[in-house]
Amino acid sequence: MDAITTPLQFIHANMKRLYLLTGLDPTNDRFHADISNAFIQNNDPSSKYEVLSAQYEQFEPSDKVDLRPNVGILRVNWIDKYTLRRPAVVLIFVDLEWDDPNFNEKKSECESKIHSLKQTIKCQEVRYLLVLIQRRESSTHQAERATELCTACGLVRTQLVPLNVSEGVKSHVIAAIKRSVSDFSQQFYQAIHKKIRTRRIPENHINLMIRNQFKLGYISELRNDLASAMNFYKLAFDKYSEAKIPDEDKFEYLTVASIINYKICEIYFSRGNAIDAVTQFNRHEDKFMNKNKFKPGRYPSEILADIEHAKWCMREYASFGHIFVEAANAVVLNTSVNPGKYFHSSGEFSEIANKLIEQLKDYYGAEHQQVTIDILQPVVPLIFLGQRPWRPNVFLADPSIEHRARIALERYTSVNYEQSSIHFKRAIIHFKKIERCSRQMRVAELQLAKVLIKEKNFEAALIVAERVFIMMREVNGLRFYVPIYFLLYELYLAVCDPVKLLQIILQILDNDIINSSTCISIFGSCAEATSYFLTSFNNVCSQHPPTMVPFLLRLLTDQEQNELVSRWQQVLTQPFRVDLTQFKTLFLAEGYIHIDSEVCSNEAEAECEARIQNKFLDSIGFTAASFIFHIFSPSVTPQSPVEFFTHSIENFSVPANEFLAFNFPLKPIPADFHGGCEVTFSFIELKIGNFVTFVFDNRHHNFNRFSNIIHQIARESIRVIHSEYPLELIRENAQTILKGDICLLKFAIKNNGNFTFSDITLKTKSIVGENRTPVAQFYENDHSEAKYNLDIQLQNNFLPKESCEISFCTSFDAIGEHGFEIEFCAKLFSQESSSFKKRFPLSFDVQEPFNAKINVLNVEGVAVDYLFEGHRGQIEAQLNIQCDCVITGYEFHVFYFLAC
Repeated sequence: MDAITTPLQFIHANMKRLYLLTGLDPTNDRFHADISNAFIQNNDPSSKYEVLSAQYEQFEPSDKVDLRPNVGILRVNWIDKYTLRRPAVVLIFVDLEWDDPNFNEKKSECESKIHSLKQTIKCQEVRYLLVLIQRRESSTHQAERATELCTACGLVRTQLVPLNVSEGVKSHVIAAIKRSVSDFSQQFYQAIHKKIRTRRIPENHINLMIRNQFKLGYISELRNDLASAMNFYKLAFDKYSEAKIPDEDKFEYLTVASIINYKICEIYFSRGNAIDAVTQFNRHEDKFMNKNKFKPGRYPSEILADIEHAKWCMREYASFGHIFVEAANAVVLNTSVNPGKYFHSSGEFSEIANKLIEQLKDYYGAEHQQVTIDILQPVVPLIFLGQRPWRPNVFLADPSIEHRARIALERYTSVNYEQSSIHFKRAIIHFKKIERCSRQMRVAELQLAKVLIKEKNFEAALIVAERVFIMMREVNGLRFYVPIYFLLYELYLAVCDPVKLLQIILQILDNDIINSSTCISIFGSCAEATSYFLTSFNNVCSQHPPTMVPFLLRLLTDQEQNELVSRWQQVLTQPFRVDLTQFKTLFLAEGYIHIDSEVCSNEAEAECEARIQNKFLDSIGFTAASFIFHIFSPSVTPQSPVEFFTHSIENFSVPANEFLAFNFPLKPIPADFHGGCEVTFSFIELKIGNFVTFVFDNRHHNFNRFSNIIHQIARESIRVIHSEYPLELIRENAQTILKGDICLLKFAIKNNGNFTFSDITLKTKSIVGENRTPVAQFYENDHSEAKYNLDIQLQNNFLPKESCEISFCTSFDAIGEHGFEIEFCAKLFSQESSSFKKRFPLSFDVQEPFNAKINVLNVEGVAVDYLFEGHRGQIEAQLNIQCDCVITGYEFHVFYFLAC
């Protein structure tokens, strides 16, 4: 049975003292109509005026029931006895003038009417007020006839009130009468209070003692004596600690305990004592909701008793939460004192009840299908609050009836997820109002998501669960609540979202998650869990539906399962991209640019590196990888960055628990961007198969934590500035160099700009010749070894408008137009300290030390192309010398084709 809610008549706002009006004819007399409206349209929230009707003509006291101890506490018909059926004061209106010639007859009518009312109501404590409606001024016979009328009707003088309407119904006159009525009502309630208090109660009838104390508190509350009401309610509550209640009466026992606790807390809140109200509820909670101190028992059965107790606890927390909300404006809320806490507990007990009901449904048999709900409908009106409907005489029914009632309860008790959802939503609303209740709010939202799943409202559950997941990730709290990963997996599976399903699988396969106790409790072992999720991962990547989880298989019907598989097959026909940027997964990709400074010149050389790490136990094969760079310039691309270039790699695999690094140079900056730009290593895309692409937004990483391979700082973006700084290199030597000659070169560098350079390095780089070997060699001096690249360090700072001289030696081993490059590398002290590089290409004419021209002369001394056989001739050599040299010898070699 569901817990009985607190009757509306017991709520303080609905507890109004009842006053009855009789003798008025508002239909035919306008003065009567005005009087009736003046009373019925009442502004006093503690009182209620009604016209006496047939429902009040008969009031018979209820039949007494022979009670045994602790059975039958509060009668159902007593709830509205003093607010709906028994008036505190009856106002009898009579049209009677003091000098009316028929005064004696009307006096008899008044006497008869009052006597009839007393006989009808049968309550000697009810007070009667005789109101004389008069249209003329007072008479000299007023005092005499008033005494005569009171004597005849058995009234005191204050119970007789003249109401003059000669000038209409005056509001102040009506207000004076209402004050008199209120005073008389105090007498009524005082008399009732005394009557109840003097009633003798056997000491062994705890139920009657509780009833008496509750009645005294209720009557005191009607009198607006809240202090006395609180004392009596507390005494009634304390009596429960003395009671030993059998299992079959605990439902009634808890019903009355709920009402008494509600009244105590309500009075505390009405007086502004929220802390005392919370303390009282904590006592109530400790006494009746702590299973170590209160056992639900075994009636009607053990599981039904547990269900009823869980539902009762749910109702208690919800009721206290509601009255807390009404008084929340006058209370300073915090994490431990707030309505959300109690609505949350209410939702938790609702879910406890639902879980027990689900267990109960598993044991249904043929007998449950045959029973009807009729036995749960009372044959006669129930006598007491919390009484079982199949026990009209309060005591236990016949065993066969008890058995049928238990079977009916088991069949017709059903889960109510909507109720749980409402309680959790209310808790979340109130948690949001308190700054430091974020943790409680997250827990409530997760529980709400689970309830929505049971209702098969997967979309709404997913919205809630993802919101909590993001919040917990921001505060690094996911490791404290591992079940959220599996909850999201179930939801992504249910809503057919392959992108987010793969995201959550890769996170679950992390060691911290897959080895957690939560995972092992679900799948049995870490190995089985790993196998399950790897199978789902591979299925989705190969365009097959993922493996269903047991929870969804239990929740969905066969038709719903087939529809889910069909939706998955349809979704997996299209390629999709999975963003893994902000997730901790089993494989990740990161890229960065190696360079000395964040700001560099457009001639600086930078090397890029991409790392792909695999934490799987097996190697991962990728069909392709793309490393995407973007470039931005306010003058060229003012709106947003544009794609710069993409470096691609195909068909590779990353070994288990290893990482693979790809290195490649940064593409030269286009001429349009030489004025200044920003280059960013933006994205890394890894493709598995032909349909699934995993994307890493490289801009979200902090690369300073990585080790690097060229001893430079790793960055995801660099700023490039224009290198056309007025730096001039002047060559002092001639441009002609002899082959093989070690030549001393002298240069002057002029700083024509306005900035200072430091950490200056001059790098000479030889240009590779046709045979793929460097043509030039460099020497620091005449006696040093030859080098293909030479670095010259300048120790001093290079100030603006200064010049410095450098010299080194070089030689070329090939003739023709050859050259090399001098690269000026330094740190530039501008508005932003940056790495500066500038290249100076140099060109040289390399010649032989001397040139020889060979001529063949005949006997006449004329140059010929050939000699006849047998004829004599001469060979002439003409030398063109480029420098001072000594000829130590010469040789001529004549080939056979010179002779004919």
